[in-house]
Amino acid sequence: MYQLYTLQLNFTAQDDPFYVEKYDRMYYPHEQYQDDITYACCIELAARGIYCTQSKHNRITFENSRDYTYATLYLSGSTEYTVRTVKNPV
Repeated sequence: MYQLYTLQLNFTAQDDPFYVEKYDRMYYPHEQYQDDITYACCIELAARGIYCTQSKHNRITFENSRDYTYATLYLSGSTEYTVRTVKNPV
Protein backbone atom coordinates (compact mmCIF):
# COMPACT_ATOMS: atom_id res chain seq x y z
CA MET A 1 0.00 0.00 0.00
CA TYR A 2 1.19 3.49 -0.86
CA GLN A 3 1.60 5.81 2.13
CA LEU A 4 2.08 9.56 2.22
CA TYR A 5 3.57 11.51 5.11
CA THR A 6 2.36 15.04 5.85
CA LEU A 7 3.72 17.88 7.97
CA GLN A 8 1.73 20.95 8.94
CA LEU A 9 3.39 24.26 9.69
CA ASN A 10 1.50 25.98 12.50
CA PHE A 11 1.89 29.73 12.45
CA THR A 12 0.99 32.18 15.22
CA ALA A 13 -2.71 32.77 15.89
CA GLN A 14 -2.40 36.55 15.85
CA ASP A 15 -4.40 38.35 13.16
CA ASP A 16 -2.57 41.66 13.16
CA PRO A 17 0.81 42.08 11.49
CA PHE A 18 3.70 42.70 13.85
CA TYR A 19 7.35 43.64 13.58
CA VAL A 20 10.07 40.98 13.97
CA GLU A 21 13.24 42.74 15.05
CA LYS A 22 15.54 39.77 14.38
CA TYR A 23 14.67 39.82 10.68
CA ASP A 24 13.96 43.56 10.45
CA ARG A 25 10.59 43.06 8.75
CA MET A 26 6.87 42.89 9.32
CA TYR A 27 5.23 39.50 9.96
CA TYR A 28 1.85 38.85 8.32
CA PRO A 29 0.23 35.66 9.60
CA HIS A 30 -2.52 35.45 6.97
CA GLU A 31 -2.94 32.57 4.52
CA GLN A 32 -0.98 34.05 1.60
CA TYR A 33 2.01 34.61 3.85
CA GLN A 34 1.75 31.04 5.14
CA ASP A 35 1.56 29.79 1.54
CA ASP A 36 4.72 31.71 0.63
CA ILE A 37 6.68 30.44 3.64
CA THR A 38 5.54 26.85 3.01
CA TYR A 39 6.61 27.12 -0.62
CA ALA A 40 10.00 28.49 0.45
CA CYS A 41 10.39 25.50 2.79
CA CYS A 42 9.71 23.16 -0.15
CA ILE A 43 12.42 24.91 -2.16
CA GLU A 44 14.90 24.68 0.75
CA LEU A 45 14.18 20.96 1.08
CA ALA A 46 14.50 20.41 -2.68
CA ALA A 47 17.91 22.08 -2.58
CA ARG A 48 18.92 19.42 -0.05
CA GLY A 49 17.63 16.54 -2.19
CA ILE A 50 14.32 16.07 -0.39
CA TYR A 51 11.33 15.62 -2.72
CA CYS A 52 8.06 17.03 -1.42
CA THR A 53 4.84 18.66 -2.58
CA GLN A 54 2.78 21.45 -1.04
CA SER A 55 -0.73 20.13 -0.51
CA LYS A 56 -2.23 23.18 1.27
CA HIS A 57 -1.12 26.66 2.27
CA ASN A 58 0.55 25.21 5.37
CA ARG A 59 1.10 21.51 4.57
CA ILE A 60 3.97 19.62 2.97
CA THR A 61 3.60 16.01 1.79
CA PHE A 62 6.35 13.41 1.37
CA GLU A 63 6.42 10.02 -0.34
CA ASN A 64 8.83 8.27 2.00
CA SER A 65 9.65 8.25 5.68
CA ARG A 66 13.32 9.17 5.19
CA ASP A 67 12.46 12.52 3.54
CA TYR A 68 9.67 13.09 6.05
CA THR A 69 11.98 12.52 9.03
CA TYR A 70 14.75 14.72 7.66
CA ALA A 71 12.29 17.53 6.88
CA THR A 72 10.76 17.31 10.35
CA LEU A 73 14.16 17.80 11.94
CA TYR A 74 15.26 20.51 9.50
CA LEU A 75 12.06 22.58 9.70
CA SER A 76 11.74 22.29 13.50
CA GLY A 77 14.47 24.89 13.93
CA SER A 78 12.29 27.79 12.79
CA THR A 79 10.91 30.48 15.09
CA GLU A 80 8.13 31.52 12.66
CA TYR A 81 6.15 28.29 12.93
CA THR A 82 6.00 24.94 14.68
CA VAL A 83 5.94 21.60 12.86
CA ARG A 84 3.18 19.06 13.49
CA THR A 85 2.55 15.60 12.05
CA VAL A 86 -0.75 15.15 10.19
CA LYS A 87 -2.18 11.63 10.23
CA ASN A 88 -3.26 10.70 6.73
CA PRO A 89 -6.41 8.60 6.35
CA VAL A 90 -5.72 4.97 5.50
